[in-house]
Amino acid sequence: MKVRLSADAAASLELLPRAVQTAFRDKIELIRSFPRMHPIRDRGVMAGYHAFVIDRYLFYYRVSSSEVQILAILHGMMDEA
Repeated sequence: MKVRLSADAAASLELLPRAVQTAFRDKIELIRSFPRMHPIRDRGVMAGYHAFVIDRYLFYYRVSSSEVQILAILHGMMDEA
């Protein structure tokens, strides 16, 4: 299955630590074979999107019949709730 990054996700990926970039590439190889392996968020702004975590970063994607689209990469750490 083809994997495509949005322009924002591609720009964000370039800024991440090398270890996270490497882990992301490994994860993408799994997602190519099993695109629905991660849960779908059921609430919030990203409801309806699959999500996974690498280190402190959240990766959001959606699956169509022909491709996986990586839409957003967000830092998942909060100073205080």
